Amino acid sequence: MNSYIEGSPREISADGENLYMVDQVIPDVTMTPNTSLLLYMNTRKFPNATEITKGPFTITSSTEKVSTRAKGRQISMKFQSSGTEDDWTLGDFRVNSRQDGLR
Repeated sequence: MNSYIEGSPREISADGENLYMVDQVIPDVTMTPNTSLLLYMNTRKFPNATEITKGPFTITSSTEKVSTRAKGRQISMKFQSSGTEDDWTLGDFRVNSRQDGLR
């Protein structure tokens, strides 16, 4: 069964003035050993710009971190699974980001 949960876009920083590079995601997910989860990261450099999708990145029960390279002012994440017996629960994910420039 195909299932997913997707958050709405939000500013990476409080004021949305700067671009940020997201280079690592630390998952907080409870799942059965046979479950795998796909992570998609959607970013925008400007509010009306085209959304850029990075991923899918695979998360399993043994995944400690996911290395990414996503740049933008806004970010949203989508978690998806397609197994018929997948069982997972999301917690609080941690995202490592740093201020970056346009290039």
